[in-house]
Amino acid sequence: MYALSKIKDSSCSAAQKQQAKHKSAKAKKTSSRRPKKNNKRGAGKSRGEMVPMCVREVARSVAKPFEFAACIPDGAHGVGRFTIKGAGTLTTGTGTSYGIVVQGDPGSSSFPDTGSASANSLYSGNWTSSVQYASILTMYSKFRIVSMGLRLYFTGSTMNDPGVIFAGQFSGTSLSILSLKDLNGLTGYAQYYEITPLRNGMEITWRPDDLEDQSVFFSSQPTVGAATSPISPYLLAQVYGATAGGLSSCYYEWICNYEGVFRNAAFMPGGGAGPTTPAAPGWYERSSNIISQIAPITPEFDKAKSTNFGGKLVGLASGAASLLSTMV
Repeated sequence: MYALSKIKDSSCSAAQKQQAKHKSAKAKKTSSRRPKKNNKRGAGKSRGEMVPMCVREVARSVAKPFEFAACIPDGAHGVGRFTIKGAGTLTTGTGTSYGIVVQGDPGSSSFPDTGSASANSLYSGNWTSSVQYASILTMYSKFRIVSMGLRLYFTGSTMNDPGVIFAGQFSGTSLSILSLKDLNGLTGYAQYYEITPLRNGMEITWRPDDLEDQSVFFSSQPTVGAATSPISPYLLAQVYGATAGGLSSCYYEWICNYEGVFRNAAFMPGGGAGPTTPAAPGWYERSSNIISQIAPITPEFDKAKSTNFGGKLVGLASGAASLLSTMV
C-alpha cells in the first residue's frame, strides 16, 4: 500500500513538472511576439485629435482672429473668405472717457467715441463703414462672420495713465441705449466683460450666440444709426477715468474674418460654385466646446509685461496658448 501511494505521488509530481515546463515555454513564445495593433477607428487618439481639422480651424480663428482665418465647414457653395481691418487713435477731449465699438457688418463696422466732453460713453450718429466696403461689394453679395477681435493699446505717458478699460460683448442692445452709461451701467448689459487698468491695454474676441451667427449669410446695412441694434453680437471697449485734455490716448485695431457669397462665377476659384469646405456634422457644437475653454478677453501683454499686474498674467497667457495648441 505504501509503495502504491509512493508511485502515485511520483507520477503526479512528474506530471506537474511537465505542465509547468509547457506553460513556461508558451509564455516565453508569447512574450517574443510583437503586440497586435488596435485598428479600431480613433483608438489611441485623444478627444482633441479626433475633432476634424476644419472644425479646429474655426475654433482657432474665433480664439485668435488676428492670427487665423477659417472657412465654416457646412458645405456652402459659391463662397469665399476675406478679412477687413480697421485702426486708429482715441483720445480724451475735455471729458475723461473714450472708446470704440465694432460689429460684423462691413457696411456699419465701427463706431468710435473720441474727443468728447463726457465722463461716460457717448454714441450718437451713425456707424462707420469699413474702408474696404466698396471693394467688397463688387465681389460679394452676402456675408457671414467667422471671427472678430478688438485690441486697445495705451499710448500716453506713464504720468497720464490713470483710468480703466471696460471690454465686453453685447447682443440685442442698440448703442443709443449704451450711450452716456457709466462703468457700472455698461456691466448690466454685457454678455461678458472684463475691467483692467488702462496702462495694460486689452484684447477681446467675439463669440457667437448661436449657430445662426456663423452659418446664416446676411445683407449689409451701410451706415445705420446708433438706435439700430446690430444683427449679431458686437464688441465694445470703453475707457473711464482717463486724464482729460487730450493727455490720455489709445491706439486701437480691429479685425473681422468673413465668408461671402460671390456675385458671379467670374470671382469663383476655377469658375465653379462647388463647396469651399466639405460639411462636418456637428461642427458648431464641437468648435464651441473647444472655444469655451479659452478666455475671450485678455490684457495686451506687450504693454503689460513691465507691470506687476501684467507680469502675473503672462503666465496665464502661456497656459491658455498651450491649451489652444493642444486642442486646435
